[in-house]
This record gives sequence, structure tokens and C-alpha cells, in this order.
Amino acid sequence: LVADSCGELPRYISPDLRGSLVLSILQQLLNDVAPLVRRAATINLAKLLPLLPDEDKFPQVQSILLRLVLDASDDVVEAAFSDLVPSMMAWVGGNPVICTGLLSGVISSICELLRSAPE
Repeated sequence: LVADSCGELPRYISPDLRGSLVLSILQQLLNDVAPLVRRAATINLAKLLPLLPDEDKFPQVQSILLRLVLDASDDVVEAAFSDLVPSMMAWVGGNPVICTGLLSGVISSICELLRSAPE
């Protein structure tokens, strides 16, 4: 219920609160032990992104995204790919600098996973 509220309330509150309070609440929910809560928070983070006033939260959201695509729950991973990735790409609007940063972060994460994977 809290995660769903975070997806619906932002259009009615100031942009400053969207990028601080609402994003902070969703981040806390993304650390919940229950996969159902993490999935709901992922979906509602995707709803929040288009309402953030600017892209200064990109590094924070990128870090969240890279963590979610590796979540232990298949439902959370699916929500990250089906909801959060398209929302994030629309949010950055094809900004080449940000897209390059995202690609660099993804490649770094993949390399780290490969280094730590058992042989």
C-alpha cells in the first residue's frame, strides 16, 4: 500500500518532495525482505521517474536499477526490465551523456559479475 501510494501521490505534491521524500521512501521499500514489496516499489519507482523535475537523481536511480536487475526474486527482476528500464529510458529522453553513463554502468556491473562468478 505504501509503495502504491508513492506511485500515485507525486503528481499532487511539489517536485522537490518527489525527488527527496518519495524517492527515499521507495528506496527503503526496495530493501524490504519481501519480494512482493520490492516488486511493488520497483513498479512505482517507474511511475515516479517521469515526474521527477530533472535528471540530477540519475546516478541514484541507475544504482537502484543495476541492483534490481540482479535481485533474487524473478518477479522483481521482471518488474525492473518491464517497467523500470523503459521508464528510465523515457525519463532521460535520449540524453547521450546520460545514456553513455548508463551503458558504462551496465558494462561495469556485467564485468564485475563475470569476475566474481564461479568458474
